[in-house]
Amino acid sequence: MKPNAIVAVLAASFLSACIGNPAVTLTPTGTVPVVNATGLASDPFAAFSMDVNQYRAAAVLDPAPALNPLTYNSLLQGAAQTHANDMSANDFFSHTGSDGKSVADRVTAQGYNGTTVMENIAMGQTSASAALDGWQKSYDHNQAILSSVPTEFALAWAPGNYWVMVLAKPAP
Repeated sequence: MKPNAIVAVLAASFLSACIGNPAVTLTPTGTVPVVNATGLASDPFAAFSMDVNQYRAAAVLDPAPALNPLTYNSLLQGAAQTHANDMSANDFFSHTGSDGKSVADRVTAQGYNGTTVMENIAMGQTSASAALDGWQKSYDHNQAILSSVPTEFALAWAPGNYWVMVLAKPAP
């Protein structure tokens, strides 16, 4: 891992939010409809992807250039889901996993080779849009979402309303 990636990971380790129970399960592909508690099909991943990219497009970051949209990455999804499941199963809330691993460790374990990795976590929101809203209101989380460095992301949910968003830039 390059030194600037380590700095980004260390910075991301300070990002956390304790900002419910969504009745949806996010799928690794983000394209398979899921069923909510009322039995209605939905695709919360697609809605979140649109919301986060609309937010980035509308951001005014003077003098920074406009932000490009983030694209979904299934390897990042694996890392995000692993951490959301770990926090849910072991009843804790931290960027460090119950096994002592960091977001960089989880992303690497999925086979992702990135130069920058960031992670936003949240607990208690009843939907992906509520998690995004909480992150937008938190300075550090918002900085991660509005960073011009990451180009890819994934979002995961686990029972207990644990949300994990991983943002990253692949190595050239």
